[in-house]
Amino acid sequence: METNMYKRLLCYFDILGFSNMIETLSIDQILSKFNNIYKAIIQAEYREIQKQVFKKMCDLENAKECESDIQTLEECYSDQSKDQSTRKKVDSFLDYRKLIKCLIISDSIIIYTDPLDQENDIMVIFRCFIMYVRDFMIQAFMQKILLRGAVSIGSFYIDIENSIYFGPALIDAIKLEGLQQWIGCALCDSLNSLVKQYFEKFSEVRLFEEMGFVMDIYPVPLKKGVFSKRYIINWAPGLIGKVSFNSHFFDAELTGDQNIDIKYKNTLDYWKWWESRINALMKIK
Repeated sequence: METNMYKRLLCYFDILGFSNMIETLSIDQILSKFNNIYKAIIQAEYREIQKQVFKKMCDLENAKECESDIQTLEECYSDQSKDQSTRKKVDSFLDYRKLIKCLIISDSIIIYTDPLDQENDIMVIFRCFIMYVRDFMIQAFMQKILLRGAVSIGSFYIDIENSIYFGPALIDAIKLEGLQQWIGCALCDSLNSLVKQYFEKFSEVRLFEEMGFVMDIYPVPLKKGVFSKRYIINWAPGLIGKVSFNSHFFDAELTGDQNIDIKYKNTLDYWKWWESRINALMKIK
C-alpha cells in the first residue's frame, strides 16, 4: 500500500492573540489579518526566490537565462501582480520552490518540505527552509502578526485531496511551541544532529556573512519561568533599521494578565540580547 508518510522538515506556528481577534474584530477585519499573513508568505517567497536567482546568476552559463526572470521577479511577486503565467515560469525555474509548502488552519500555520530522500541535498534544503521560516517571521512581524513556533524533522503524512495531515514531526513541533513563552521560534531536539553537521560544514565567518546568524543558541523562555538553552530562528537581525524596539513597544498588546503579558517582556529581553551580542561581535571585528 502506497503511503504519504515521509521524512520532512516542518515548522509549526501559532498566531498569538487569535482568540481575542475572533472575539473583538469584525469578519472583514479578520480577513484583513489573514490577507496580511498571505502577504508575509509571498514576501518570504520573493526574498528566497531572489536569493536563488542571484545565486544562479553567478554561473555565467545561466546568466542570460536568468536575466528576464530577474526583471520580472519584483512585478510578479508584488501585491499588484496578476500575471500567473510569469509567476509559474519563475517558480519552475527554481527547483527549491517545489520543496517548501505552507498550510493555514485557523490560528495554525504549518510550513513543510517535500520528502527528504537520498537524492536530496538535505543541507541545501535545510538552509533554504530555515531562511524561509526566518523571512516569514520578519514579514509577519512587520504586518503585526505575532508568531510563536517550533521547527522539527521527522515523519509527516500528507493527503491534500482529503485534507489529512499528521505525524511525529508535527506533534514534536506543536509540543515545543506550546511550551514557549515569547514571540519566537525554537528548534526541536530532533534537529540537533543536523544543525551540528550544518555548523561543521560552514565557518562562523561564512555563517555571519551569508546567513546573518539565522540560527543561534539562546535560553528560550518556557512556561513556569523555566529556560531551555537551544537553537532558535534568529529573526531580530532582519528587523534592524525597520523597527524601533523600546520598553513600551508592546504596550498596545498588554492585557493586564501577567501570565499572558510575560511573553512580551521575554521578547524584549531577546531583542536586548541580540543587540548586546551584535555590538560585542562588531567590537571584535
